[in-house]
Amino acid sequence: MWLDLPKLALRNVGRNRRRSLITGTALVIGISLCVAAYGLVDGLGAQLLRSLTKLDIGQVQIHEPGFIRERRIQERIEDVDQIVTAARHVSGVHGAAARLYAAALVSGERASAGVELVGVDPTHEPEVTELDRARISGHYLPEAPTPWPARRALSAEELAADAALTERSTEEAMEEIDALTPLDGDAPAAEPRAQPEPPPALSDAAADDEASREMARALSPRPERPLPAFVGVGLASVLDVKVGDRIYASTLAVDGGAEGSFLEVVGIFETGTALHDRHRLYLHLADLQRLTHLEGAAHEVALAVEPSDLAGQVADTLRGEFPALSVRPWYEVRPDIQQMLRINEVSTDLMVFIIFVVATLGVVNTMLMSVFERTRELGVLKAIGMPAGKILALILFEALVLVLAASFVGTLAGLGLDVYMVHHGVDLRGLTKGFSLGGLGIDPVIHGAVTLRGVLLPSFVLSVCCVVASIYPALRAARMQPAIGMRET
Repeated sequence: MWLDLPKLALRNVGRNRRRSLITGTALVIGISLCVAAYGLVDGLGAQLLRSLTKLDIGQVQIHEPGFIRERRIQERIEDVDQIVTAARHVSGVHGAAARLYAAALVSGERASAGVELVGVDPTHEPEVTELDRARISGHYLPEAPTPWPARRALSAEELAADAALTERSTEEAMEEIDALTPLDGDAPAAEPRAQPEPPPALSDAAADDEASREMARALSPRPERPLPAFVGVGLASVLDVKVGDRIYASTLAVDGGAEGSFLEVVGIFETGTALHDRHRLYLHLADLQRLTHLEGAAHEVALAVEPSDLAGQVADTLRGEFPALSVRPWYEVRPDIQQMLRINEVSTDLMVFIIFVVATLGVVNTMLMSVFERTRELGVLKAIGMPAGKILALILFEALVLVLAASFVGTLAGLGLDVYMVHHGVDLRGLTKGFSLGGLGIDPVIHGAVTLRGVLLPSFVLSVCCVVASIYPALRAARMQPAIGMRET
């Protein structure tokens, strides 16, 4: 008799096909929408994470601890090549690239802007990020650095001349300060000052300037040609430049001295992240190292980790190898993004919960109506000796048959929506050209993602909820008195 219960439950579900069809359709719609919602949110999270790791920070970053706190140019990693080589040998690391940062003022013919110069290795940076694929015009940075003349030490005569120029400049500055009029009107009038000596001849001043420039060229010679620059689309718009135009960048070296060089725009990129497109300018790592007097050093080593779930494990391994350095996975570098992803998941779970509550109430209503309509039938079954446990199981089997059938169809429908969103996406270009989350640019065409959790969880949870909710109608039927049930017409 127990083996006949599933067959009997299937027959009972089909007895009132209209009601079963309405309830089943509601369940199918609910499950398919839940599967599609998970696919869309998972896809949005994947795009957000890609924008963070594949266009900016990578999965793991290595810094000097002081650079994280103050981001000063002096807080650099020495012998960075050794760090990069060691990181590449860690299991799970698929790429490693060094980076150097410097603040600068960049000037074009019509405008100027404050930017962040980023020195990258064009050979290894594509192993970590997809910056080269963000190009919209021109080309990426060349693999070979720009030729620079060798530095030379100052001769004894030049050192003496430099000291004399410094002393003269200091004296002139002090004389100008002494010549200033007191601000206090009640102060006694200053005694008449002796007439200053006439300035040196213009030819002497010109000679001093030329000597200063010659010593500067010896200590920090200019490159043989403008440095190739990869410029963000927002910065290119502000400076009103295009590929092939020249701009001038002024920055500070690690020793505090002013440095500058002409740059040639070789390419323009667009990441969708306004902060990068407007304020970042990429140079060859060796060029920026030479410009800032930081040869062989870098501020950051970025790593690509596959699969990305291993980022924490890779960071722990590298912390053991380099205890003096700061090694952080992406979710420690940008905890706000991780929090945003969690909030999105919780919001989706809340929406799915509401859908499940409505669907569960529909199943409970269907099972209660089925019990009320079959009161006489259930009373007869109890009168001829069917145990209450079998009646309870019969009602639960009916709910399970209805839910399983709806889950199968709803999951297939939701999976179809997921596949469509994976290939075609949800196109929002009619509403916006792009938007950002957490400061990161997101493509207006949001593509879905198919995950095991997103496909199976809605059906499993809804099946459990509906069967549990059907316990009340089943208990009502199981506790029915045969005499009372048989009196119903």
